[in-house]
Amino acid sequence: MRNVILLLLSWMIALFLASCGEESSESDKSSEEARIVPVEVMVMQPENLMEYIDAVGTAEALYDANVSAETAGRVLKIAADVGSKVRTGDTVIVLDGETQRLQLESSRAQLEIAEASNMKSEKDFARVEDLYTSDNISESEFEQARLMARTAKGKYDLALASFGLAQKAYDDTRISAPFDGEITATYVDPGEMVAPGQVVFTIVRTDTIEVNVEVSARDALSLKAGMKANVRSRLIPDNVVTGIVHSVSTKANEATKQFPVKILVPNNERAFLPGVLADVSIVTGSISDAIVVPFDAVLSRNEKKVAFIVENGVAGMRDVSVGSQRFNNVILLSGVIPGDTLVVVGQHSLRDGQKVVITR
Repeated sequence: MRNVILLLLSWMIALFLASCGEESSESDKSSEEARIVPVEVMVMQPENLMEYIDAVGTAEALYDANVSAETAGRVLKIAADVGSKVRTGDTVIVLDGETQRLQLESSRAQLEIAEASNMKSEKDFARVEDLYTSDNISESEFEQARLMARTAKGKYDLALASFGLAQKAYDDTRISAPFDGEITATYVDPGEMVAPGQVVFTIVRTDTIEVNVEVSARDALSLKAGMKANVRSRLIPDNVVTGIVHSVSTKANEATKQFPVKILVPNNERAFLPGVLADVSIVTGSISDAIVVPFDAVLSRNEKKVAFIVENGVAGMRDVSVGSQRFNNVILLSGVIPGDTLVVVGQHSLRDGQKVVITR
């Protein structure tokens, strides 16, 4: 009997506790529904936007060449030192060309002799040819005359080529700039002997600079040569220069899996120096009537993108789809329309149907 009484008491206590729990749960739920969350909002207004591809690149000289000597000689003069601006063909280094000058004079004399011999041979052959045509000489005599004429012509051609080589060797004693640019280094001193193939100076062209960036495959498909790019040097952040997309590679960098893009930028103010970082924005198109919201206004709930819209003091959760992101904003493609009141602060504390008070 005692056991039965204890069992009845246990059962009554359990019912009492369960009843208390249900009342507590319903009370908590009622309290949650009654809670008013303060939020900040913004009214959606359509905007006309330009689409950009942003990247960070490195400035490089458009042309950068190490120039070598093509003939041997002793350095007589450095005609353009480091920092000098030169034009194509300007002499930068002068070598002692006396040996080359003498070889040139010798080749010229040999050429003159060969030329005279060739002219005489041509005239002689012309007379022999007339005699042969009129049957006044034999065929063997004719062939002998033709062989002599061809030999004279060959000697003349050989002498002409030798003279050309001698002329080039003499011209090469004046080592010149291959393009317009600035001398950035010289590697020889007056009196020093140089050999063919030895690097003697470096020249770069910086009036136009090349900025190299890398973009994703998706962005690479949006780019083409001729597009305008806004480029800002890290040396002068306030100076934005308009450049032109020169080329877009169709092959990704194996290390980064990104696609190289070259942009040509005028550098008249010397804002860009080789090796300096540059910020690049390339205009790829425009969007009309875009809905742009702060990135934090979009939440992830149950693997969906959502945002909260306030109507009559109640926050309603809407599924949204997002487009491209720019800085701290994102474009909403659907789910929100112009005139909607979007929660931009306090959204993390909201649930669908939550009462709110707008503080700003």
